[in-house]
Amino acid sequence: MSEDIKEKILNKALDLFNIFGYESVKMRDISGALNISPGNLTYHYKKKDDIIYAIVQQQCKDHESRKCTEKMTFEEFNNLLKANVEHQKKYFFYFNNITELPRKYPEIAKIQIEVKRDFYNLLTRFFKNLTVMGLMKPELIEGAYDDLAFAIISIVVFWTQENFLQNDFVLNPKNLLSVVWNIIRPNLTERGIQLIPNNENL
Repeated sequence: MSEDIKEKILNKALDLFNIFGYESVKMRDISGALNISPGNLTYHYKKKDDIIYAIVQQQCKDHESRKCTEKMTFEEFNNLLKANVEHQKKYFFYFNNITELPRKYPEIAKIQIEVKRDFYNLLTRFFKNLTVMGLMKPELIEGAYDDLAFAIISIVVFWTQENFLQNDFVLNPKNLLSVVWNIIRPNLTERGIQLIPNNENL
């Protein structure tokens, strides 16, 4: 029963953070939205920082639940990008404050470093596998595909914040997929280009 209440608290807090911003939402706002006493809320989470950290850990687990390997197909990579857009929609407040939160919470900074490192390693191995399969051209300059992996991570991670800052908050998977595939495309062989998924119907 206690776990059910904690989950409800996190879900409601996430909704409020996404709508009003995490800095504007007070503990009494969360307890009021749940129709529970402030004391009941603080029994489970002593302060708002604890709720924020729990939500960040939750989103990290959600992210890690999508198991991918360097041998994923283009379609599987495409689906990973689409899933990332939905993930950023769900945890909008986190990705909209992707640079501010780690400055305030050192624990979140550690989580971000680990997640980015894992994604970077996945992409570099993915590109190496594509090269071996003849779907990606050999690197013209050593380390070029490491840089490509870094560029893709930067685009994906800051997609939400950039859209929001430009007052163009569409968070459309088609837009993100178009950007990512267009920077990968010049590095693909003709056979690889033919395997790029069609995202026109998104």
